[in-house]
Amino acid sequence: MSPKAGWLRRAVLDALNDAAEIGLLETVSMPVRAFDPFLRPMLRAGVKRAFEAASKATTITEPGHILRLAYLEAHPQKPNVNPNDIQAVASAFGALTARAPKRDAIKVGGYRSTASVASDDVAPESAAPPKRKKRWPVTTAFVALLLVGTAVPIAVKVVPFFIPSPLAKFRQTPLGVALGDPLTDFVLGYGKSGEGKAAKANVVSPAVRTQIGPDAIAALEDTLTRTPEASASEAATPDEALGDLFKSVNKTNQLFSDGNIPALLHVYGEGYPGRRAVWLVSYFVERRTFLSYDNLRFSVAWGRRIDTLNLNDAHAYKGAQEDWAILSLNKIEEQFVEKWLGGLETCGPMGFVQQFKEDDHSAQAELAREAGKRACEEVKKVNFSPSDAASLNRHIEDRNRLAVALRDANFSVMPNSRMEIAPSIVRSLREHIERDSRHKSLVESYLKYNDRIAVYRRSADAAIALIAAVEEEGFVGQLAHEALGKDRPHVPGFRSIDSGKFASALTLLAHAQASPRIALWYVIRRAIDGDRDLRFACESLFEKLGSSNMDSNWVDDEFMVFAKKALETDPAEIRRLAALVYREVLGRAPPTFARR
Repeated sequence: MSPKAGWLRRAVLDALNDAAEIGLLETVSMPVRAFDPFLRPMLRAGVKRAFEAASKATTITEPGHILRLAYLEAHPQKPNVNPNDIQAVASAFGALTARAPKRDAIKVGGYRSTASVASDDVAPESAAPPKRKKRWPVTTAFVALLLVGTAVPIAVKVVPFFIPSPLAKFRQTPLGVALGDPLTDFVLGYGKSGEGKAAKANVVSPAVRTQIGPDAIAALEDTLTRTPEASASEAATPDEALGDLFKSVNKTNQLFSDGNIPALLHVYGEGYPGRRAVWLVSYFVERRTFLSYDNLRFSVAWGRRIDTLNLNDAHAYKGAQEDWAILSLNKIEEQFVEKWLGGLETCGPMGFVQQFKEDDHSAQAELAREAGKRACEEVKKVNFSPSDAASLNRHIEDRNRLAVALRDANFSVMPNSRMEIAPSIVRSLREHIERDSRHKSLVESYLKYNDRIAVYRRSADAAIALIAAVEEEGFVGQLAHEALGKDRPHVPGFRSIDSGKFASALTLLAHAQASPRIALWYVIRRAIDGDRDLRFACESLFEKLGSSNMDSNWVDDEFMVFAKKALETDPAEIRRLAALVYREVLGRAPPTFARR
């Protein structure tokens, strides 16, 4: 007999023994309740079989006799007794139960506590026996596993929310504070001697000096000194006017990088000699990457704006005299919310403004469905699920409805696609309700969405990073092509194309990617949006997949059909074809690419 079978038989005998002690047929299943809920069906079946066998074996209808006989029927040492001999059955029952471990009698409502003929040791009705210990090994283990299984995913999702993000931590440091409002005040006030001097002192405060060290603080201070000088320069061109300032910014940024200080400065200017506007902006650096194309290396900072100047960022940018390229995570994040999140929520159509009905099988609708399906597959690999996308999307929509309500109440708040309410807006709203509490409930409801969205930020950031890496290579690939000094090809159907964009797109597709379908969709989507250089790259690729009659002047159904086919094609084959097209059009192999 297996251990499981032996345990089950003992449990059946315990239940029958308890029922016999009570002595009432209607209580025959009650002792089973003391056992594991998962095992009760088997116990009830065992008790039922023994009870039915006993009932058939005897003509006596006295309940206690039938229950004692059922016990004998279920016992492995089943004694050979006359089933109609009440005394013999009682004696055999008493002998077997006397050797069994002593158990507490079960008191059942107003019923007598025992009907056993074999025992006179009956507890008085008023005596409450100790409660029988329940044995639930399966249920206990299952519930424990269920709790652990539920707690672990919740902990993975929620616990990081209670741990401040690197950006939140940096904002609390002296430099993080200094590169926010104090730097903004300096840029807006450097033309006013008193204001500029006071703001500069706040940026290079003793606390900042202690945090970043003497070399970095000296470089930062030099940058601030050269900013008004560049503004007042009479040099003919902005590059000449800002030349020394660029050098100082580059030195500061390099010292930040060498010292593992997650910050970056960026400068640009516009206007006329002697009265140029010079803008100095700051970023928290979430990641530094180094991309190599053949023998060229490019440094890229993945940054989030810290200053509060009302200046718009490009997705990616590099000043001609600056050493670092900047990838704006603020802009990538907005793009993710606006163009990717809806499709990732359903793993359905994405990339187009219009909604597609289920019975719409147009080329555009089928391409949108394929794009959503493939993107969803790739972001799932970094643990961003459709349910995460749905929750994040819902929270952003709900927050934006509150933003409309605040705007209607004359607050300077607008709906947007960012995942975080800017610290300057948070501060402004809190200061307002301290002065005037009439809209306090509305403001607090709005601000709570920072916390609600933060629960999903880490998983969303992993998905955003896949898109950011593609954006980064699309931009830096153009810089590499220009730096390598390649010629501009002339292609039939185009007056000329930007060979940098064309080469960058094919280089992107010609090497292994963490998310090859997202990279391909990046190129296709921009071609559809009207980028003729990338449209030519796509059409050249689609010809290798069998297209023979494309009109290079616009995107038509055939383009959509072959775009879908490209997304369905094995990424290794797309890499091979992209390298082949690059070689045929530009006359050489794509540059060797490396990332670190």
